[in-house]
Amino acid sequence: MNRRWLRHLGVVIAIGFMAWVLHSAAQSWTELGPQAFHLQPRPLLASASALLAAYWIRAILYAYLVKRVDPNTNTLTASRIFFASQLGRYLPGKVWQFAGAGILARAHGTSPAAAIWSSTVIAVLHHMIGTLVALLLVQRFFDAQIEVALAIIAMGIAGLAFLSSRTPHRWIERIAKRYGRESLTVTPESWPSFGLLAWMAPCFVVVWGLFGLALGLLIVGILGPQASISWTEASGVIAASCVMGYVVLIAPSGLGVREAAMAALLTPFLGLAASSAIAIAMRIEMTLVEGLLIAWGVATTPKDNPPDLAESG
Repeated sequence: MNRRWLRHLGVVIAIGFMAWVLHSAAQSWTELGPQAFHLQPRPLLASASALLAAYWIRAILYAYLVKRVDPNTNTLTASRIFFASQLGRYLPGKVWQFAGAGILARAHGTSPAAAIWSSTVIAVLHHMIGTLVALLLVQRFFDAQIEVALAIIAMGIAGLAFLSSRTPHRWIERIAKRYGRESLTVTPESWPSFGLLAWMAPCFVVVWGLFGLALGLLIVGILGPQASISWTEASGVIAASCVMGYVVLIAPSGLGVREAAMAALLTPFLGLAASSAIAIAMRIEMTLVEGLLIAWGVATTPKDNPPDLAESG
């Protein structure tokens, strides 16, 4: 069996797995029964607001990096590029998120290379910090919590050192040349230093904290205050599930993988049926909130200079 057939088989298996996970989660939601739900509008609205704030913090950090390379770009334009490019995450293979940033940047009159490398740095840093936040869950299974915390900090420092090095430059340059049709000319002053990344890292801790707050409020808004979990536990759960969904490249926006991981991690706190219901509800809420921002970014793309997808492909 050649590699092509192996890839096709992998796609079929992945799609089947995602369908099975979503079907099982939906069945668990049905088995839970309407009497288990205690919908409260205020926590649900607060949950959506926390997600909205988290997405905007990421967009502002992205705009800051873009403007370091292309000072002529303003924050609002860079935010539009960032949100519109997130549509690429909903396609199989995560490369479309970065390719889309370059295509949209050219439509907005911004440097495609600046948009692509900024998008890459943000994605890597976001999920690296998410991995460290997810390890907070590990601490509850160990008595030596100080040692685990020190290991997490050491991993974070090593990750920042790698990201600030010139090693990732070659990979980003290849993408920029293919989809941006220009070389990646990032000066040493523009490339994110260890100090800059160390300054940005706490911002992503705040982002994941807001995601955890959104999850916790969603649980309260659907199941009632008696089903609440701590903020740190919620942050660890959503970070772990989102990172796992992201690293599975074939899953569009982690569909199925994120829900399976979230349901499994929430089960010790809420039970399987309630955890499956929350996993589905969190997917719906995140898709709706992010979808509104994506729609805004796409709608504000200049019509007189639209991205040429055929040329860029």
